[in-house]
Amino acid sequence: MIHNSKHDFIKYLPHTIAKGLVPYGIYNFLKKGRTPSYINLLNSYHKSQKIPFSPGYQEAKLEFIQSTISSKELFSCFVHQILLPEGFGAVFDERVVEYPWIFANLNYNQNSKLLDVGPALNYKFCLDRLLSSNPNQEVTMLSLTPDARCFYHNKVSYVLGDVRSLPFINNYFEQITCISTIEHVGMNNQRYGSTVEHNLEDYIVALLEMKRVLKNSGALLITVPFGTYEDFGWFQQFDETMVNRIVEAFVPTEHSITYYKYTDKGWNLCSSDLCSSIRYNTHRSNDPFFYTSNPVCAGAVACIKLIK
Repeated sequence: MIHNSKHDFIKYLPHTIAKGLVPYGIYNFLKKGRTPSYINLLNSYHKSQKIPFSPGYQEAKLEFIQSTISSKELFSCFVHQILLPEGFGAVFDERVVEYPWIFANLNYNQNSKLLDVGPALNYKFCLDRLLSSNPNQEVTMLSLTPDARCFYHNKVSYVLGDVRSLPFINNYFEQITCISTIEHVGMNNQRYGSTVEHNLEDYIVALLEMKRVLKNSGALLITVPFGTYEDFGWFQQFDETMVNRIVEAFVPTEHSITYYKYTDKGWNLCSSDLCSSIRYNTHRSNDPFFYTSNPVCAGAVACIKLIK
């Protein structure tokens, strides 16, 4: 792709980064607010073999997500649910489709109250996007244990609690997000500083609690790893029966389910039947070519939007 000016180059930069055509070092040279250690991690990852979970992987993934939601062309693929460019998100885990899907489905009305269960949105770039679109938005983060990142100066509230017993009154929030969290409910959460359980049906308890605190006409946005049912002890991979149970238990006035699948051509839209036999990848390889055809973690995700 050839452009005639610096303006054109910068305009299309997020798109080319998200397709893997421009090194992150260039991107970070043009951006501000990155610490030297952060940039060193990014450069180290991209100069190496780009092995998932190696030093710099998390930083590179977050930069990829930011470049995606900053690109009008790429973000519109999530808004309008159209196919992503070939190679999108290759050698990255499912967060690269979950975050853009969440932002594409949020409502940015004035004075809205948002609850993030997890909380996966507890990053500066997420809050900047939320609050720049709606500075009056009230954001509450719910987690089992304290998070090292804290943005109280942005008027973000942090609440410790269990999603199965939410400390909020009925019909309080206009929106609730739950990104790859409900599959951990009732399971072994020692790694998150909580208890060991094995209550496989408690995701329904959590779902009904989130419905209770959601206002009428409010939206609940849920993402889960999807494919063949698997019980890993600390989380469950959801299958079509479990996804259908979520919809049936919630009894929404409207709902939609979007599926994304990982292949050797990266992440893209998929039908549920073509995702139903996918297994979760728990194998972490030192060979980057392993991840060319194999997913980093989930091989597919179900993104569920429920309107109360």
